Amino acid sequence: MLERFTALLPQIEATVPHDENRMFMGGVSGGAWRSYHYSAQVPRPWAGIFADGGWLGGRIYYHLPYPRMRVAMVNGDKDTAANRYVDPDTTRLQQSGCVVSVHAFEGGHQLAPPSVQEKALRWLLSDGVGAETPQ
Repeated sequence: MLERFTALLPQIEATVPHDENRMFMGGVSGGAWRSYHYSAQVPRPWAGIFADGGWLGGRIYYHLPYPRMRVAMVNGDKDTAANRYVDPDTTRLQQSGCVVSVHAFEGGHQLAPPSVQEKALRWLLSDGVGAETPQ
């Protein structure tokens, strides 16, 4: 999948008008996992990640060079898998200069309600680019 992503991303960048300093990725569960990993493996000035029910994948992935960016962790309060990694993943991401915000909702390992998604996305887009500290 990384090979496909690295082949497709330049085509998207060449076709879709965008600000190269305001590029975000996101996903749910495995899509969030991919976003984390692609941010470390595909050099870009990534501005942030929307991670719904996702985590870095355990200590085996803590060596990756995650870029300085904003990360919105969006987890259901009953998502025992994702919530188990909130603290260690936050610590690891902060070591890379990331600013992490956790957005919880009632539920399990599922897509967050639209209101929670919107709150997390607004946070990602707030206060400029990258990992600037929210006000």
